[in-house]
Amino acid sequence: SEITQYHECWNIEGYDFSEMNIRQAFLQSTNLRNVDLSGSNLTGSVFAEVFDLILSVAYNNDGSLIAVGGANGEITIWDAIELKQLKILYGHKGWVRSVAFHPQRNILASAGGDQTIRLWNVDLETYQVLTGHTDWVRSIVFSPDGNFLASAASDKSIRLWNVETGEQCQIFEGHDDWIWSVDFSEDGKKLITGSNDSTVRIWNIEDHKIEKVLRGHKGWVRTVAFSPDNQLAASAGDDKLIRLWNIESGEVVNILDGHQDQIWAIGFTLDGRTLFSGGYDRTIILWDVATGHKLRILRGHYGWVTSLSCSPDNKVLVSGSDDQTLRLWDIQTGRLNKVFQGTSNKINSISFAPESNLLVSGGADRQVRLWDITTGQCSNVFSGHTNRIKSVAFSHNGKLLASCSDDQTIRIWNLNNGKLKILRDNAGWIWSIAFSPDDKLLVSGSDLVIRIWDLEKNEYIKSFKDHTSWVSSVAFNLDGRIIASGSADQTIKLWDVTSGKNIMTLLGHRLRVNTVAYGNNKVFSGSDDQDIRIWNDSDGHCERIIEGHFAPIRSINVDLPQNIFASCSDDRTVRLWDIDTGKCIKVIEFQKRLTSTAFTRSGEYMAVSDETGEMTIWDVKNLVLVNKFMNLRMYEGMKITGTVGLTETQKMNLKILGAFE
Repeated sequence: SEITQYHECWNIEGYDFSEMNIRQAFLQSTNLRNVDLSGSNLTGSVFAEVFDLILSVAYNNDGSLIAVGGANGEITIWDAIELKQLKILYGHKGWVRSVAFHPQRNILASAGGDQTIRLWNVDLETYQVLTGHTDWVRSIVFSPDGNFLASAASDKSIRLWNVETGEQCQIFEGHDDWIWSVDFSEDGKKLITGSNDSTVRIWNIEDHKIEKVLRGHKGWVRTVAFSPDNQLAASAGDDKLIRLWNIESGEVVNILDGHQDQIWAIGFTLDGRTLFSGGYDRTIILWDVATGHKLRILRGHYGWVTSLSCSPDNKVLVSGSDDQTLRLWDIQTGRLNKVFQGTSNKINSISFAPESNLLVSGGADRQVRLWDITTGQCSNVFSGHTNRIKSVAFSHNGKLLASCSDDQTIRIWNLNNGKLKILRDNAGWIWSIAFSPDDKLLVSGSDLVIRIWDLEKNEYIKSFKDHTSWVSSVAFNLDGRIIASGSADQTIKLWDVTSGKNIMTLLGHRLRVNTVAYGNNKVFSGSDDQDIRIWNDSDGHCERIIEGHFAPIRSINVDLPQNIFASCSDDRTVRLWDIDTGKCIKVIEFQKRLTSTAFTRSGEYMAVSDETGEMTIWDVKNLVLVNKFMNLRMYEGMKITGTVGLTETQKMNLKILGAFE
């Protein structure tokens, strides 16, 4: 028997397709749990890939490979001709914000949130680590001759590295804020950078000086590029405009207006005739450089476009997005040639229902799930979000269940009558939510804005905008009069709920704050700097700095009945601490990176979630594991014994998603 060009049209869970020719089947979103494909020919068939949101893409020098950097710290290498995933490179411990291929050799550079740069031998899958930056490395680029690598980071510095030795050659300083992007001129003599300080700067490498400061942007400059002929430079960012600059004079020669939101990526085709741009409005625009006119708008992404790269023959544009898709476009026609859909089982947030054994989870699969912790069974699934779920929360009376997402919505389910409320926030990704103690209000933290929502009126009644980066965590104090917010700007702010005023700003963390929690009159915070801080909310002083974790801290939860709090970290441990003394009571080690913790209201049980979708339940008093269960993966129970037409990397991905041989 033979199936040709099947296109995801029905649920085929449990079917037997063994010993069949299944060619060119597009199975990226199909439920294949418990399907038997043993002995089948799967040549040309497309399955879901294992990658998270895409942050960076790059072609190699001959156009045969594409590198993709993701939020899970992995780099995937793709065959750009056969359009198959070849290998996965592991090593980074944070987002891979930038990737770049050497112009002549099979060397790949990568950089990101762990403050390191890695130089990979792609064939051998080995790497050299370059250290020196003290914050996120956001952009890297090789010099045209391949002898040097330039890097730009949130520590406000640009660094030049010798590729052969791995040694740092020069440091360029002058920007007043994070640097998002760096590029080499085609002659290798200049660098261009864009920064949160709203300036574009051109640097003379030989003189080690700033040659020009280009002003005009009205917000963060997130992306810059030199034209191949060294005559022009392009810059873009939060003001939604692309500025074309004459490099010699430093004057603006054109302003390209077409995007409806922040621009995250720009670049020139190698012939210099076309400029491409993509950003938060989910579109890619191709521009005629000579006239500044739009050539075409490419639509298809349902998340923001994070990165773009053009093939060396100027024929194909590859785009990466936070919608977990990699897309290949024909530049001449604008036609979408191929879509690769990523998937992830990662759980981002968990929360216990009050006075019950129910646990709620939300994560990368966009589903909100209710679990019975005694049986480990999923009792209900709530669907509707169109992008990753960042946070989930139960109301204190247990009647409402809320979730927030990168789709810029908050969904609130009434568990008594099944009714759904949808609150929309156009301020960007919504990172965190929390109910007030009386369940009348909900607070949310998004890209820059904190909102207080009236749950009777279904609208926000107050809005705060004082953080300078995304608000990663929010929490009410026990009487509901104060809100604590933690942000990637390294600060915690306390807000008066009634007046909406900022009461105080707590300073001390050296990197972004990922989590805040309240306990009595204390604020607990955890950061990428690996420290936990306990603050007194009456005067704002830091009562205690707790060290012990050796990687970023993702979650803190307070168990007042037991007088302890829990922290989980990328170091794959949960640590339980005594609130009064700050001493570590217990360290629980895990095999995977952890994402969230939660206590029952009584403090009797603790739940822990990880990046693979597994949840574990712990008896807090005796510190023993009492249950564990997991999200069903996309291909759970799918049998692929004896199949042909799959690469080893494809088989590995299918096994990660639940298949077996």
